[in-house]
Amino acid sequence: VHIYDADHGFNCDHRGQFNEAAATQARARTMELFEQHLS
Repeated sequence: VHIYDADHGFNCDHRGQFNEAAATQARARTMELFEQHLS
């Protein structure tokens, strides 16, 4: 579990809460998890 210093909705670039740094890091971690466990 990773906790990001960001508000709810930080991954949606259409919202004021968008946090590009946190979204980029979350996407990279998600893709790494998918590659390790689903491929």
